[in-house]
Amino acid sequence: MKKIQYAAVTLIGRDEPGIIAAVSRVMYVMNCNLEDASMTRLDGQFVMVFIVKMDSQKTADSAKQALHDKAHQLKLDMHWSPITYTTHESSRKKNEAQRDNKGSYLITVIGPDRTGIVYHISKIIAQQEINITDMNCEVIKGSRNKPLYAMMIEVELGHGPKITRLSNGLKRAAEKLKVDCRLKCVEAVTM
Repeated sequence: MKKIQYAAVTLIGRDEPGIIAAVSRVMYVMNCNLEDASMTRLDGQFVMVFIVKMDSQKTADSAKQALHDKAHQLKLDMHWSPITYTTHESSRKKNEAQRDNKGSYLITVIGPDRTGIVYHISKIIAQQEINITDMNCEVIKGSRNKPLYAMMIEVELGHGPKITRLSNGLKRAAEKLKVDCRLKCVEAVTM
């Protein structure tokens, strides 16, 4: 009997066109499914993280070797971490049900670049026991070429007192950091 295998994979290296096509081709040829993936470019570096589903341990071993070879050819660092689920599908359904009961909120922060912005904002979120589901940060050129720090954080939380406490905490942190910080409910989008 074939046992479904999962792995979390990261790839990092100098960005150039065609990396995603090359990586996804390897997974396709090996009959592996990219279940969840995220890619970004950080200061010119390609960064991709994905969950891959394979139909057996043999497929997993072959896919890992094939992807390692392709990563080496593309001069990418690769990390492959097998994931063990007791029942993957029930875990996924549980996570989806939990997400459905919570609202998604977007926190945007922009202001003069300085050390500690991510720490102070994420500390407020953690103190409320709120999970960060996505975060993007970037230093951009502001007026007169002064660097500005821009950050977007997506969080999931229910409605009620947590929103008020989060909002108040973010306002205090924004005043201390001298940044603009906003909290907005995000409408659910079905793909």
